[in-house]
Amino acid sequence: MTSALADLKAQLRRLEAQRGAIEAEIAQRSARLEAAGVGMQARLVDEEGFPRADVDVAAIRADRHAIIIIDELAEGSPAAAAGLQLYDQLCSFGGVTRQTPDTLQAVAALLREGQAMEAVVLRHGAPLVLSLTPRTWAGRGLLGCHLRPW
Repeated sequence: MTSALADLKAQLRRLEAQRGAIEAEIAQRSARLEAAGVGMQARLVDEEGFPRADVDVAAIRADRHAIIIIDELAEGSPAAAAGLQLYDQLCSFGGVTRQTPDTLQAVAALLREGQAMEAVVLRHGAPLVLSLTPRTWAGRGLLGCHLRPW
């Protein structure tokens, strides 16, 4: 086996382990949210606007914010052309992950028109690798989607 092939196999094993860790973390966070009975969208304040007393609001917000989703997607946009779909969970974008400080700002700083970026998303629990090329198009921004930390 050549050295290049061995290096490629080692890199693939590292990426598979990294993917497994990301999937496990998202599953763990999602399970905690579901066990608390709040999921990704339940309100964390009561009818009077006060934080709910029956859940750990800080922990729920931390779990929600560790998961970044695509919550808006414009038709005909670069993001749509790349295959992104509403409510895909973004695991990494151009090497930026949820563990990167100021994740959304880091993603924005990476965007270069015409430069393809790898996006790894979870869709219905399955990982998917997409190539997204930011570009000027008829709509706003270079991507045509909105990323939202939950």
